[in-house]
Amino acid sequence: MNSSEIDHNGFHLHYYPSGNGEKKLLVFHGYGQKSDDWNHYLKAFETSYTIYYFELFGHGRSLVEKEAEKKGLRHKDWQIIFAKFLQQERIEIFSMIAYSLGAKLGLLTAEFFGKNIEKTILMAPDGVKPDFAQILLLRNQPGRWLLQWFSRHPRVLNRSLLLVHKSGFINRKAHEYFRQQTGSTETRNFVMLIWYTYRHLRPNIRKTMQAALQHNQSFYLIYGKRDSLIHSRYMEAAIGQRPKSLKGDNFALETGHHLMIPEVKILLEKILLSSQ
Repeated sequence: MNSSEIDHNGFHLHYYPSGNGEKKLLVFHGYGQKSDDWNHYLKAFETSYTIYYFELFGHGRSLVEKEAEKKGLRHKDWQIIFAKFLQQERIEIFSMIAYSLGAKLGLLTAEFFGKNIEKTILMAPDGVKPDFAQILLLRNQPGRWLLQWFSRHPRVLNRSLLLVHKSGFINRKAHEYFRQQTGSTETRNFVMLIWYTYRHLRPNIRKTMQAALQHNQSFYLIYGKRDSLIHSRYMEAAIGQRPKSLKGDNFALETGHHLMIPEVKILLEKILLSSQ
């Protein structure tokens, strides 16, 4: 499938369209995923929508040059990149699905381009909780040195993760997930790339919901009650800030972080194929 690219200051964003529907739908996948995962999952919607599947920076063909990684993606960078995309594809109005890490970009898109959006659907959105690891390790030079040292000493890193787990700061599932993500040189380098690239992005879901209200968007939140990465308490806190007159809904499911499941597909069908 043919892809297109937007380039800006060492960031190369790849995406490809699929389907022939009159409406436009933009999809931002999660950490470690491929855009193809969503292409298979959303195939049934391609008669109603032309769907643009993005590859997040650091994933697939969306490369990040070394100097760009050092500087990190900033809010203004994303505004410029996304404005180029809208102009390149001649899109005025669209709906959007953003999942996990992709929701960092989705939240910023909904805030900065609210007048262009019909429906925003955020699934287990990263960006609604304080990222303590980034605060401790990425926002100061000693922390970055420590992170790089841990990356070169995986045994110490594993013992530290176990200690954090036994101290009660992360649960068993989160501990297993972090062990998996740091188990090889390749996966550790990938984690470092993602952390460095996205470290400046601090979306504010309250601002995003206010922008959605101002522009008459429909705004949906879908999350798992047993999510060990984006804990439900952060989602409930975000929902507590939701304006009462904001269109859309919140859906709390009896599941974890993985939301590409039949139950969610039924929800998406109701949302995307409805006139509301």
